[in-house]
Amino acid sequence: MKVLLIGGTGTLSSDTTQLCINRGFDVYLINRGHKNTYKGSNVHYLIGDINQFDSAWKTLKDESFDVVVDYLVYTLETLKKHLAILKNRARQYIFISSATVYPIQDGVVKEGDTIGNDGWVYAKNKRFCEEYLRKNAKDLTFQYTIVRPYITYDRKRIPFPIISKKSCWNLLYRISNGYPILMPGDGNQKVTLTSTIDFAVGIVGLFMNQDAYGEDFNIVGDSVATWNEVVGVIEKKLGKKANIVYVETEKLADKLPVLAGEIIYDKANSHFFNNEKIKRIVPEFRTTLDVETGIGRTVDYLMSSKEIQIVDEYWNAFENVLCNKYGEIGCKVSLKQRWQYFKAQSKLAIRVKKALKIDN
Repeated sequence: MKVLLIGGTGTLSSDTTQLCINRGFDVYLINRGHKNTYKGSNVHYLIGDINQFDSAWKTLKDESFDVVVDYLVYTLETLKKHLAILKNRARQYIFISSATVYPIQDGVVKEGDTIGNDGWVYAKNKRFCEEYLRKNAKDLTFQYTIVRPYITYDRKRIPFPIISKKSCWNLLYRISNGYPILMPGDGNQKVTLTSTIDFAVGIVGLFMNQDAYGEDFNIVGDSVATWNEVVGVIEKKLGKKANIVYVETEKLADKLPVLAGEIIYDKANSHFFNNEKIKRIVPEFRTTLDVETGIGRTVDYLMSSKEIQIVDEYWNAFENVLCNKYGEIGCKVSLKQRWQYFKAQSKLAIRVKKALKIDN
């Protein structure tokens, strides 16, 4: 099987890429020549910019693929560009959407439920992309499949509601050194957490699977935990009690406007997702890592990998200022950090925008 992974070196995609390699697929990755992460005779790097039509068209030349998995579409405009580039080049196109397209609701969410979580631009744009694929299915030159992951984690990412986009290790740094951390609400929101190792099995099982054509899938595991329980796993691994500052959701969103949509319409709420459909279509999909084991492994990896232990000074300035404002435990804030806080208002917005690749 010949597979093109667009954005195949990110957090969500890395374990999927490795599974494809392990299964002997002909794996193609397109980038600008900066990341040659994977090794093997069945790994091929295509140098080009998928978001630049001329560059991507030249790079792909006469290539065609059985499956294309697209992790790098965050707006309808980008989707249209990618579909044009991939015209007559694929048999199946898998669009990575998000389970955040569902509106906040009580109970277990399943495929077929109404989508439309429009308070957060990220989720809104994903919905637009899903609707475009369905509406224009007859005009596509390939079959499409929609995949909706929720909160995932791998060895480098800690699932947490308020965390530096630059360095997950920074959360461990703050807890280890006794610095306070922010929590929206009371921290008892229950969320579904999925290891990217398990996610990979689910999505690869959809490759060239006729039961997946024109369908959407919640690829989420069975593990559910509160944010306080996630902190508990970290505390146990570090042997250090976390100083948590609980802040009302609306107040926190007001002070972090660039993250307001994500906080209010996602991280501050409980979410449960039905995964019976993916289990039925891909019987080998299951949850192999519980929260304590999976996140525990992540903590171990981050604490043992010096090269990724980055202190995010701007994020620390944010947390220190806000924890000092809302916390009773107290947090010394220097004049430098207060200055960084104001400077970071714009810098953080740029960083988050880049991390999410939202271009509107």
